[in-house]
Amino acid sequence: MPSSKSSLLALSVVPLVFALCFLAGSLLQIREFVLNDGDFSYFLTQPWRVWNFGDWNVPFAEAGDGAPFYAHHLTPLSALLAPVIGLFPSPYTLGVIHAACADLLAFLLPRLVRAIYQTEERERERERERERERERELPASRPLPENAWIWTALALLLIFFAFRPFLAAWARQTHFTTLVTPFLALGCLCLHKNRPGLAMACALLVCLGQERASVAVFGLGMYAWLLLGQRRAGICLCLLSCAWFFGATQWWLPLMRRYAGLPETYAFARHIAPLAGWDEKLSVLGWLCVWTCFLPFCGRRALLTAACALPSLSLCLISSPAYAMLHLNSQYYDLPSVFLLLSMAYGMRRLQRLLPPRRWKPLFLAGTGAYCAILLASQTGWYNPLVTTARLLTAPDRQERELLRADLARITPLPEGVTLYVQSGLGPHLALFEHRYMAMRDQLEGPLPQALLVLSPLAGQAALGADYAEILHRADAHPDLTLVTDTGRLAIYAGKALAQAHPELLERLRGKAAGGTP
Repeated sequence: MPSSKSSLLALSVVPLVFALCFLAGSLLQIREFVLNDGDFSYFLTQPWRVWNFGDWNVPFAEAGDGAPFYAHHLTPLSALLAPVIGLFPSPYTLGVIHAACADLLAFLLPRLVRAIYQTEERERERERERERERERELPASRPLPENAWIWTALALLLIFFAFRPFLAAWARQTHFTTLVTPFLALGCLCLHKNRPGLAMACALLVCLGQERASVAVFGLGMYAWLLLGQRRAGICLCLLSCAWFFGATQWWLPLMRRYAGLPETYAFARHIAPLAGWDEKLSVLGWLCVWTCFLPFCGRRALLTAACALPSLSLCLISSPAYAMLHLNSQYYDLPSVFLLLSMAYGMRRLQRLLPPRRWKPLFLAGTGAYCAILLASQTGWYNPLVTTARLLTAPDRQERELLRADLARITPLPEGVTLYVQSGLGPHLALFEHRYMAMRDQLEGPLPQALLVLSPLAGQAALGADYAEILHRADAHPDLTLVTDTGRLAIYAGKALAQAHPELLERLRGKAAGGTP
């Protein structure tokens, strides 16, 4: 294939195909009630509230320990997303943003590979010039074909589409760290283009995601210094990372907790246990080596690039095993994935230097094919967007879920002042109300005169605190609640005071259910 067509394939065609897969998988997870309340609803609700009420609260996240969400995490990115989600208030809006950011990384990867090859060639040419001035000759080295970077770019793109550390974060949508991950890669590309100012702007955008994301900027500074020799830019990036992270965790967030009347400390300090669970932590590092095919050990540059992932990985390695950061199906490996993937690119380039084309070309083809086949076959979760889409489109209960969506449409709009308690699996669909909380067993033990309780056996039941039948029994026995409708797909209870104040709401909720009975 001509080089121009191959480069178009790597730079545009494959990432565009991935874009459709990411978009379909992200939106179907929302549509088919795969997502539960939690991070997705946190990062949907906060920008919406910033736009509508000017506060940074997430009411349903604060019902447990009473700590406001803005005292848990520093998330200025909410202010940037507020106009978008405020003007288009829907969970699908965040799903589109999530898919777009995931695919932006796919567009950046081949461009980064090309930049790596160009940077390496420039450095080798400068070295040749210096040796010529000294009237010395460098040892002969095998020249790379002009399209060598395309082979690496295509191989890395296919690996990316099965790369568990990043795809686990994509599947657990949506986290602000995942949304800013492509801008970490863009910062690397800016450094290769010798645009330190733009790299600093990208780093600042990464910091806006969350205080944890700012640690990855230290890795970007290491990349500037160790791989590109840009010491001034590296020092500035490392200083930005340290100032932001320690300023957030040691000053701003404790200040917010004091403002909320809570103990003045960093909320996640209790999860730090650097000496505990080293068997699990070594297992995490071992699996990362496996998923990168040990390519980070193929040459000095590959190893140095992998070392740039260590600042972000260190947060996982010092955390308690009881906390989720060591779980390899979590979102905590999205930012380190950038450096791990680039390390693989350096490793592949090293192999191309060591082996003749007749050796490395079949090695790349067979190795990439085997990698993707093994990882796709072993992914029993929702990690790959293609697998996710196929599973959701062939699910046997799709018709019931379609009817459930029609049932939910009868709930809106709600009168002001209604307190909405929603089962966690329905939460993303009913997130954007001023007084919205998660339905939990403990809450059914208190007064609920103005409440609307919404439950479904077809959606996720995390945080209920009991099985679905017990929750229905408790709701039936609650003195303040009366059953409005139960279609078998959706059960709605209303507080007696709410029924007296808004009888028209109950009439609407009792309206004929889609495909069922009132």
